[in-house]
Amino acid sequence: MSTRIYHGYTLKPFKYREWQAGLLELSEELTAECRQRCLNWIHGLIKSGTPVGEALYSVFEARRMIESGQRRPELDGTCKVSWYVLGNRLMVLIYAEPAIEERTADMLGLSPYGYWNNTDRPDDVSARQWARRKRDWQNILGDHFERPPSSCMMSFDLVGSLPILSVDDLQSRTTKL
Repeated sequence: MSTRIYHGYTLKPFKYREWQAGLLELSEELTAECRQRCLNWIHGLIKSGTPVGEALYSVFEARRMIESGQRRPELDGTCKVSWYVLGNRLMVLIYAEPAIEERTADMLGLSPYGYWNNTDRPDDVSARQWARRKRDWQNILGDHFERPPSSCMMSFDLVGSLPILSVDDLQSRTTKL
C-alpha cells in the first residue's frame, strides 16, 4: 500500500508548553481572520444588492458545503493540526487550505517533513534522509496505512468550520452600510 504524507512537518527541538501556547495563539488569530473574511463576504453581498437574509443564508450554505468536504477557499479557514512526539522531535500534519497551511507552519516554526512512496523524493532530500523520513512516519503509522495518518496522532482544530458570527458582528457591519 502506498504512503502519502504530503503535509508532514517536524519541529526539533521543541518545548511542549511553548508548542501548546503557540497553537492557542494561532487558533485565536486564524478564527478572528476567518470571522472577518465571512463578514467581508456578507458585507460585499449586501452592498451589491443581495437582501440581508439571503446573504446570511449563503454563509450557512457555504458552511454546509465545507463540512461535507467541498472546497470554498474564499471562506474556508478550517485548520486541523495533528502531532506525535517521536524522540526529541514533534512530527506534525497540517490540514488546511494551502495559504493557511503555509502560514501555520511558518508561525509554529515547522520544517517540511513529508514522505510518499508513490513518486520520486524531492531533489533537495538525500536518499538517506528520505529513508529516515520513511522510518519515522512508519513508526507513527505502524500497520495503520489504511487509516488517515491523523488517526494515529493527537489533533487540535485551530479553526473548525466557519466561525459562528454573533448578532453584534452583523449589526456593527450592517450599520456601516
